Amino acid sequence: MATVAKIGFPAGAVRPSAPRIWFTAFALVWAVAFAAGLVGLAQRITEGHRPADYGTYVTWGLWVAVYQYLVVMAAGAFLIAAAIYLLRLKALQRVAPAALLLGIVSLLAGMILVLLDLGRMERFWRVVLAPDWSSIIAWVVVAYMTFLVVSAAALWLVLRPALAERSREQGLRAGVARALVFGRRDVTAQARERDLRTVRLLMILGIVPAIGFTGGEGALFGVLGARPFWNSSMFPIAFLAAAVVTAGAALTVLTAFFAPGHSGDKHDVVQFLARLTLFALGVLLVLEFAEYSIGLYASLPAQEDAYGEILTGDYWWSFWLIHLVAGAAVPFAILALRGKSTAWLGAAAVLAAAGVFTVRLNAVIPGQVIPQFESLRDAFSDKRLDFQYSPSSMEWLVSLFVVSLAVLLFYVGYQLLPVSGARPGEQPDIRPGTSGATTLDGGQ
Repeated sequence: MATVAKIGFPAGAVRPSAPRIWFTAFALVWAVAFAAGLVGLAQRITEGHRPADYGTYVTWGLWVAVYQYLVVMAAGAFLIAAAIYLLRLKALQRVAPAALLLGIVSLLAGMILVLLDLGRMERFWRVVLAPDWSSIIAWVVVAYMTFLVVSAAALWLVLRPALAERSREQGLRAGVARALVFGRRDVTAQARERDLRTVRLLMILGIVPAIGFTGGEGALFGVLGARPFWNSSMFPIAFLAAAVVTAGAALTVLTAFFAPGHSGDKHDVVQFLARLTLFALGVLLVLEFAEYSIGLYASLPAQEDAYGEILTGDYWWSFWLIHLVAGAAVPFAILALRGKSTAWLGAAAVLAAAGVFTVRLNAVIPGQVIPQFESLRDAFSDKRLDFQYSPSSMEWLVSLFVVSLAVLLFYVGYQLLPVSGARPGEQPDIRPGTSGATTLDGGQ
């Protein structure tokens, strides 16, 4: 790790590692996804929930799974940043600002998606202003708000010295810097050290809501005694492991494909993040094995049927092929056989992230498709009274819109803020005519 300190995310404006063709291809894919997502959003606004496939029996569908994926990613990103600052991993501190920004954007995107999932979106404010403190959801929302405040404050302190330097320049980024610096332009070593101490304090404070709402999301399932498949103390722990996998994978991809510098220079950072991601994935797999093996051995009908849906049901391929093969076996093989390649490690992270998404789907849907008593399946006849569920095109398109919006917000933040060059406690290498930030599109 000796070489990592001088690479990662350099403070000066340099060209990124990703060739322009990669960025162009990514931008085209994003544009198509965002445009398609707008179609789904328009459909959701004009037609309500009618085009969705969920109903009275299966009330939580794709949107809840994607929402949980995003919010646990937010928590994982913050926990990684907290570990970097609290353990004083100076070689990785350039990754931490991006992790904080990722956490904020991911949580906001998740909250937007769950808002679209509400039957009465205009009443969302009630959980904030008139909460029911006996509900886990109320406490999760409090954790969300606390997390956003702490993350934003920590990110501002991390970026403040670079913002102060940039505010003396001209242009859009300089204007943003002047608006955000709030008059605090002290960039002395003492001021930087003071900021760093405050950041570490905020990291300690932020760990509580980050773990709180991640475990709380798992507890929302675990406390449902009427649903034996969900009624498990393993859910909150599994959610924490998934948080590190998803956030670690996102940061690995960002560093491997879009961070400035040559792939060889970035290898140590990428390898550390990839190993962290796959270690957390290994923990998640162990937790899954414990959950599934105990549930199947107990042979409780409600649990056994739900596990059957996952292992041999209509979507068996999502568990065996996407999660275990593509999302677990292949990434571990890449680490073992191609661990010296930055690009291969980035690809492994993409596969691991995709595999964990199927975990979220298999956590949400199978617990609802098994009736509490068999006669309920045929007791009533209506398209909304069905235990079969397959996400509709509108559900996929709205999910695509929210994910595309999150990518856009992160990109804008990455461009306008000196995220790539911020490192509190260290004098940034800002040369005349540069802004202390890099771009993702091959330019300065």
